[in-house]
Amino acid sequence: MLYGEDNPIDGAVLQVILRKAKAISEALGVSVPAPDEAEGRYMQAIVNTVLLRKDGYGQYNMELFAEDENVKALDAQWESVREKAKRNRTIFAQNRLKPEEVMPEWEKAFAVLGTNDDVERFVTNACQALGAPLAKQKQGFYRLPLQHLPIALKERLTVAGLAHIHAVDFHYPTRGRSEFVHRTHPLVSHIADYLTEMAMTGQDTSTIARAGAIYTKDVDKKTMVYLLRLRSRLSIKRTRSDASPTSELLAEEALALAVDSNGNQTLLDKADVVKLMQAKPSKNFAPEARLRELNSAIDKLGSLTEHFEALAQTRAESVLADHRRIREASEAKGTYSVQPQLPVDVMGVYALVPDASGLL
Repeated sequence: MLYGEDNPIDGAVLQVILRKAKAISEALGVSVPAPDEAEGRYMQAIVNTVLLRKDGYGQYNMELFAEDENVKALDAQWESVREKAKRNRTIFAQNRLKPEEVMPEWEKAFAVLGTNDDVERFVTNACQALGAPLAKQKQGFYRLPLQHLPIALKERLTVAGLAHIHAVDFHYPTRGRSEFVHRTHPLVSHIADYLTEMAMTGQDTSTIARAGAIYTKDVDKKTMVYLLRLRSRLSIKRTRSDASPTSELLAEEALALAVDSNGNQTLLDKADVVKLMQAKPSKNFAPEARLRELNSAIDKLGSLTEHFEALAQTRAESVLADHRRIREASEAKGTYSVQPQLPVDVMGVYALVPDASGLL
């Protein structure tokens, strides 16, 4: 349609549309386009209420415009579009996040997920234990002897389409004609799944086991290490209304708790865990002595239950605080609660005995 400078209808239509668009833009911070039929409906409304109903002095009566059915229907449609845009901005409101407010949570997540060095250590140690040690090349990548892996694992890798991988690199950009193996690479998950199943079923305790004992010179006190799995159920309500649906998230983490011969309990950080994982056996353990140490460590579980549950409660509250901090930073509304899932799962028990009989 062509708008004329002296056409009062054209001017009225433009003013109505522009005022409505401006009001919505100021409320949301973004422009919301008018419905396609806005021009036609407003035009008809103006004809009906303004031109056809002049007052006694020949003036157009704009007060009747808002009562026209065309205007009411169009306003309702435009209001629906506005509400939809408002909901979309709430869902995608990450632009409100300030890096300094969420950086602590990002760093925590990064520490939990692990680095390239963690992936390299896991894969190299796992392949060594499975009889297929990686061979490091001069360029820095590794040769992966798939043919030496256990048959069951090789079959899994073949089905997953990974049988072509013969050279791997844990850093990017890769060196040579190697495949970049990161934390979420299927090779890592298949090896991890295979080892976990072996440990849980006890098929080959010489390769991996949920319980073990060694003599080592890397500790000066007998130390029992308990590998724990903690789970926290986080309940979220988007609004404070009782009728609001509740969504749930399950947060899971693994922690290592060390208990020395004096009964002192220490929650190990990542560096301490890696150090104990790398402790080297210094002499053979007689089967009877190993069994005695493991039974002693397992017998202590009953007295540690209360401490395990207190630890689970503390970690659950930490999960809730982290989640609430992120939600508040994004100005999200709702209520949150957390419940630790008890009892705590004891995934592994390991005894490290100092190689000095006088300290036993």
